[in-house]
Amino acid sequence: MLRKLLTWNITLKSYVFIAVYSFFTLLIYNFGFWNKIIAALNFQNVSDLLFLLTYFVTLFAVFFLLFNIFFIKYTAKLFASIFLLVNSGIAYFIAVYNVPIDKGMLLNAFATDVHEVSNLLHVKMILYVFVLGILPALILLKIHIIYDSFLKELWLRPLLCFIIFAFAFTLVGMQYRQIATFARTTHGIFDYLTPTNYLDALIKIVRQSQYKAQETVYINQDFVVGSDNTLVLFIVGETARKHNFSLYGYPRETNPLLKKDQVIALPDVYSCGTATRISLPCIFSHLGRIDYLNTHTKYEFFPQALAAKGVQVLYKDNNFGGCKGTCNGTEHISTVNAKLPEFCATGECMDGILLEGLPQYIEKHQGNTLIVLHQNGSHGPRYNKRYPKVFEQFRPVCDSSDVRECTREELINAYDNTILYTDYLIHQTINIAEKTNRPAVVIYVSDHGESLGEKGLYLHGFPYALAPEEQKKVPLVIWMSQAFQDARDISNACLANKTAYSHDHIFHSMLGLFQVQTKLYEPGLDIFAECNL
Repeated sequence: MLRKLLTWNITLKSYVFIAVYSFFTLLIYNFGFWNKIIAALNFQNVSDLLFLLTYFVTLFAVFFLLFNIFFIKYTAKLFASIFLLVNSGIAYFIAVYNVPIDKGMLLNAFATDVHEVSNLLHVKMILYVFVLGILPALILLKIHIIYDSFLKELWLRPLLCFIIFAFAFTLVGMQYRQIATFARTTHGIFDYLTPTNYLDALIKIVRQSQYKAQETVYINQDFVVGSDNTLVLFIVGETARKHNFSLYGYPRETNPLLKKDQVIALPDVYSCGTATRISLPCIFSHLGRIDYLNTHTKYEFFPQALAAKGVQVLYKDNNFGGCKGTCNGTEHISTVNAKLPEFCATGECMDGILLEGLPQYIEKHQGNTLIVLHQNGSHGPRYNKRYPKVFEQFRPVCDSSDVRECTREELINAYDNTILYTDYLIHQTINIAEKTNRPAVVIYVSDHGESLGEKGLYLHGFPYALAPEEQKKVPLVIWMSQAFQDARDISNACLANKTAYSHDHIFHSMLGLFQVQTKLYEPGLDIFAECNL
């Protein structure tokens, strides 16, 4: 049948081809979009059907205009094929993970490395790309497109666009109130409309890239470091959400070790963003979330600033995405491609490798020391690959990159096992710090949260304004040695009384821990300031 199909020769006028292509694209690649439209409607009367028809006709007019721009005599098949292939991949991710495609999500995709791609690969993705991308592209090659003279094409295509838009505007006029109300209550829905979603994102990325790359602005010129023997171990988690930490009341015991460690779990902590690309640099920046998102200036991060002023800084990184520039100017060790069988037998290194050799390093380096440990943590969708099998306490687990193949119980079981392993990692870090007998602090904070099927959403990276709490609320856990508490006259009880934090507090808290004097320091954003009497 396929062979017979590919031997067909189809002849279409250029404008007919564009109309068919627009209809095909709007219908076949946008099931996620139409599902959201239909779910938002009640379909209680005929007006709802007219509303749906109005949306379809209006978007058909938009697509017809869009493809008229791209599909001219010598580019039509090239661009049409590219759209088919890209659309098929986008359709897969929207169908499987229910993710919107905006500038942030596209930048996340560009930042994805081979390890993350391998975790996303699934036979269904290959089928999507073949059936909805490669196969239509092969059929496209058999279509003979007839073009009229240049002058006729020049006036006929705009005329057809005008007629279709006139009809669409007539329908919109009849449904204006309902459409206006619907638009106000369905923010972000067009991030599911393919291909306008990723084309809009590309345009925004290109505009942003027009800003000239600037040299790093150093913020340490007036830094004066006050303490002389403080040890800070800063663990940056990955994709760990507050909701699944038993320290915050989650009914499952996912933090059995930390529960015994006399840690403080600060409540109501909001992340800078819903993706590592935003959150990680923001955590290490002196800029607050809003200022960070709106700046095009390249500033140094606090590890580099402290290192420049004599603090011994070690940055150990086990995250697929790397340090996003936050390790610049420090002693940096990436363990992602390490070959230690104890931690890397599966081809991906478990986060326990971050603690390898750490006691010896601390013993060797006295004085002010900052150690950053950047986890791979709970990165999905293959949560079952983030922890050693001995930590698979909750079963059965999801072992597929297509989360729809798993029950919600299996998905949550796998995710909770990653939190159990993170509990172990933080506990072991505390043990290392405690044995030094130095004024020491261990801080753990996740870069962002994760959706695990709530409201049909999965993974992370949603636009911040639309993202659910599960993607924005993160755990922030603190442990202080007795030597540190005595030196600063500070207690767990004091910290436990404080509420409402965000990633904005990390920078100023780090300066406070090393008693750095600088005009950048804001005591109001220092977690420890009010307790340091």
